[in-house]
Amino acid sequence: MQIRLKLKGITLMETLVYLALFGVIFTAMVQFSISVAQSTHSAELRQHIERAKVFVLQHVDDSFGKANSIDLLNTVLDNDNGKVRLLNSGGFYEYSLSSGTLHFNHNDTISDLTNSKVNVDRFYLQAVEVKTDTVGIRMTLQLSSKTGNETETIESLFIVK
Repeated sequence: MQIRLKLKGITLMETLVYLALFGVIFTAMVQFSISVAQSTHSAELRQHIERAKVFVLQHVDDSFGKANSIDLLNTVLDNDNGKVRLLNSGGFYEYSLSSGTLHFNHNDTISDLTNSKVNVDRFYLQAVEVKTDTVGIRMTLQLSSKTGNETETIESLFIVK
């Protein structure tokens, strides 16, 4: 009795089909990974802008709440690089834009309000008057990420109380 062994292997055509399928699946996985990485980066940039926005709005609102008046002689209105100086019994609070950074000056102690990942493109201020007294400032603030295409424009009204 003779036993015949039949060895089965894959043909060249089958190998090419398998390689093509593997290539398609691999390409899809790489594209998905790149897409996820880009989405994560974009979300991080938006998060930096959102944090800066919330911080600046709360900071300015707090200063307006403590202010007695607006020093119009040392305030720059109707300009994308605006400056506002608020007066109170303890001195002054001042907000100004320089080199893409929003600065806060409290009695000649200056600090930056925005971090290195966020750029302030516009700090536009307009006076809000009731009859003949200036009682508030309408602020337009445009923030963008320094390393991406994320931007946000915020408009807010602050009143001296």
